[in-house]
Amino acid sequence: MVTVLVFFVFIIRHSRQFFQQLARQRIGYCLLVEKYQHDSQYYLVFQQGEQEWRVTCPLEVYLKLQPPTRGELVLSKGEFYTFEE
Repeated sequence: MVTVLVFFVFIIRHSRQFFQQLARQRIGYCLLVEKYQHDSQYYLVFQQGEQEWRVTCPLEVYLKLQPPTRGELVLSKGEFYTFEE
């Protein structure tokens, strides 16, 4: 009985992680070209070839990054998730 219960907990936990990762969109290697603040929101502008993304980000990330910076951009449900240099 305990084994079956642990098995179901394991399945539920891993299925949640799987669906959260599906919601994340790995954009790939991008260039941070601009950052700006408007109405207490912090924005970063990324470019990859002809495409451009304008995303809001937390203050800590805004202060840490300085354009031009290259790195890997990941969005979650169309919003900023991570940017790793």
